[in-house]
Amino acid sequence: MRKPTVLIVDDDKNWRLVLMSLLNHWGYQAITACGAQETLQILKKKTPLVVLSDIEMPGINGLQLLQTIKQQHPEVAVIMMSGRATAEQGAKRSLELGAFEFVSKPFDPKYLKEVLCAIEAFSRPEQRNKFR
Repeated sequence: MRKPTVLIVDDDKNWRLVLMSLLNHWGYQAITACGAQETLQILKKKTPLVVLSDIEMPGINGLQLLQTIKQQHPEVAVIMMSGRATAEQGAKRSLELGAFEFVSKPFDPKYLKEVLCAIEAFSRPEQRNKFR
């Protein structure tokens, strides 16, 4: 059985390709967007289980995108990423705005997989009911 869809958002094509390859290897249906505008267009047509987004992007940054996703698609889990020196500030702000998790680039693939598995487990109705 194929795993859920993960939408990868990053203005860096190489990161998108690396993440897409890794997620596809793990069995996820990985799709990509190069920025916030493309992401919002995709979300009008498809609702992924997870959006994995960079913070630092031209135009609408990842934090602004996170806010929009949480307003329009609260059921979508968002994992934020950054490789900048200000990653600690970005991590704190991401979590305040409703991100499920923050991952620093370069990231530990094992940790990313654990986070995705946690989101999958929590997204199952029988699991969600345990927390009510």
